[in-house]
Amino acid sequence: MTDPPSTPMPAEQRRLRRSKWPSRISGRFFGQKVEVIYADHQNKADIGAAIARQWYERDGVDLIIDIPNSAVALAVQEISRQQKSS
Repeated sequence: MTDPPSTPMPAEQRRLRRSKWPSRISGRFFGQKVEVIYADHQNKADIGAAIARQWYERDGVDLIIDIPNSAVALAVQEISRQQKSS
């Protein structure tokens, strides 16, 4: 879960660039099926937490990585702890 690169450019160009990112990629890694999903948390902790909760509860995600924004990372960490204890 990460925010697309925020290089200085007009908002319309950022939207077009972001729309070209795949939201799912799947394949095999050491013989195991792996699916990589992507979502844009927009550098907002509440959005990141909502995405994490949805991934765990609805999509059965096992692991969430690549959260460079500390506020979002802390929110996702709390959701992960709750999911682990339930």
